[in-house]
Amino acid sequence: MLKKLYSRIFLLFLLLMIFLPAHAGYDKTSEDYLKNRRHITPITPAVENFAQTVVKSALKKETGRNFKVKLSAYTLSSMRKGIFKSLDVYGNDVEIKGINLSFVHVYTLSDYNWIDYKQNPPVFKSDINCAYEIGLSQDAINEALLAPKYQKEIEKINQQVYPLFCIKKVQTELTDDRIKVIIFYNYPLSPRENDRRFSVSTNLAIQNGEIISTKVYLDRKYRNLSSQSVLNLINLLKPLEYTLDFLNPGNCNFNIENVNIINNIIQIGGKILIKGE
Repeated sequence: MLKKLYSRIFLLFLLLMIFLPAHAGYDKTSEDYLKNRRHITPITPAVENFAQTVVKSALKKETGRNFKVKLSAYTLSSMRKGIFKSLDVYGNDVEIKGINLSFVHVYTLSDYNWIDYKQNPPVFKSDINCAYEIGLSQDAINEALLAPKYQKEIEKINQQVYPLFCIKKVQTELTDDRIKVIIFYNYPLSPRENDRRFSVSTNLAIQNGEIISTKVYLDRKYRNLSSQSVLNLINLLKPLEYTLDFLNPGNCNFNIENVNIINNIIQIGGKILIKGE
C-alpha cells in the first residue's frame, strides 16, 4: 500500500518537475501566454463583475452619467496589471469636451489590451483597436458651431468671399434623412440691421474618411443659384467635420466609416487605433 502511494507521489513530483520549468520562463503578461495557455486560476464572473463596477464608478465620477460596461479578462493577476480581453462601454446623454452626445458606444476589437492604469496619466502598453458609434443631435452640433474656433474658420471663408457677402453664423436642423444648413449672412456693401438667412438641405456621405454633402435641395426661390456652387460652400463650411474634430482624442488614429440620420439624430461610426508604447 505504501509502495503504491510512494509511486504516485514520485510520479506527481516528476510531472511537476517537467511541467514547471517549461512554464517558468513564460512572461505571464504576454499575449501568447494569456491567449494560448491554460490557466490554473482563470478569471471568475464575480471578479469581472467587480471590475465592471469599478469602471462604471470611474465613468460616473468623470462624466456624471451612468454607463453600461462589459469587461472580459484572462486572469486575476493580469487584470491587476491592467490587461484585459475586451471592454464594451455604452452611455446615453454624455458630455465630452463640452459637446453633448445623444449616445456613445465604444468597444474593443483587439482581444489583448494592456493599460498601465497605475501611472498618471495611464500608459497604453499595447495597441488598442476600438470601434465607436456616437449620436449627435442638432442642438449638440449648433452648440459646437458657436465655439470661437469655428468662428475663426468662418472668418477665413469670409476673406475668400468678400465683398460678395459676409457669413455671420451657421446653424443646422435635422429632418428625415437630411441635414439642413442655415447660413446667416449680410452684404458688407449694403448691410441690413438683421442678418439675411439662406438655408439648404443636403444628403451626407463618407469620402476619403470625411463627411461631405453630396446633393443639395434648394427652395424654388433660390433656383437661380448654381447647385454646385452651393454644394462647394457647404463642404467648405463642413459643420459636422468641425464638430467631430472637436471630439477627436488627438493621440490616436481616428477615422469615420459611416454616417446616417435616424430619428433626427446623426449616427456616426468608425474606428479608433491607440498606439501602445
